[in-house]
Amino acid sequence: MKSSGTSIFHFKLFKSISYLFYLLAVLLILLEITTRLFDPVDIGHYFELRKCLNNMKHDIRFEYTQQPGYRQRCRSFDLEINREGFRGPDFPVKKPTGKKRLLILGDSMVLGWGVPVDSIFPTLLQQELNRVAPEWEVIPAGVISWNTRTEYEFLKARGVEYQPDAVLLVIWANDAIPKFYAKTDVPKEELFPNIERIKHPPLWRQIVFGAARKIVYRSYALTTLMYLAVWKSQNDQLTEYFQPDSPSWRDARLAMEEMKALCEKENIRLQAILGLYENDTTPTARLYRERYAGLLKEQNIPYREIIFAYNNPMLRNSMTDGHPNARAHRLIARQIFEFLQNSGF
Repeated sequence: MKSSGTSIFHFKLFKSISYLFYLLAVLLILLEITTRLFDPVDIGHYFELRKCLNNMKHDIRFEYTQQPGYRQRCRSFDLEINREGFRGPDFPVKKPTGKKRLLILGDSMVLGWGVPVDSIFPTLLQQELNRVAPEWEVIPAGVISWNTRTEYEFLKARGVEYQPDAVLLVIWANDAIPKFYAKTDVPKEELFPNIERIKHPPLWRQIVFGAARKIVYRSYALTTLMYLAVWKSQNDQLTEYFQPDSPSWRDARLAMEEMKALCEKENIRLQAILGLYENDTTPTARLYRERYAGLLKEQNIPYREIIFAYNNPMLRNSMTDGHPNARAHRLIARQIFEFLQNSGF
């Protein structure tokens, strides 16, 4: 028979734990209200980006593209997708007589996430070309989170149909991360060692992680805490994709080689922009630059290095959104225009 002293102890322990849970719940509610009202690190852009990604059109060749005609109202800009699945004015697939086409391949940097369409660098570049070379038409094929492999697969499957005279490949630091559902040259088993667990996760994992994602991605407070906890480790993880023997880097390299061969076959001029971080000497930034710069030189592809991610808050969308803002897009457009002029455009 339990003593009354033990019962009292258990009661006090239960009361203390209940009080802690109550206090934690109150703190989380207050934190949620505060982050929604003030959003101190601008975590709201994650919710806007996630909404856009959830509305992508699946394609087995290059993972996905934006839905043609998709519209999304965001806080700082309106996202409007044309009938080809890109940002910018509609254009006919067949090249008009007397026109030359510059196809810009890239990810959200080319899409211009966070910036009105009339302020993104492809639009500004078109304005400059209208002034000195009006026969050139810019087609910005930028899709959120595309990589070197998906960009090549798109060029092969659809890009050549636009009859481009030149292709400008915009490269970014996450371009060696493989896509699970896209076509690849390197077998999926090598790119994704845990492929079976990814394809057939245990039921408990689906339930637990599915519920956790729903809770986190509905809460400003929890998403903010998650960002602060994992952003550095996620960035450091990129170094794995740029190791010389990495299957991911091998697939990105093969895609670049195949893109060069395709452009030579179709008589398309291939050039590249290597997007860099501002004043970033981290292992990830160094390896990324070494790998892609070395590959471009090896393939004899003309390129220029341009800062795309700025530490200066005046040149980025926000503290947590490192995409270039409208001011930065003007700087980028000017440098790309100079690069094209110097290379014989």
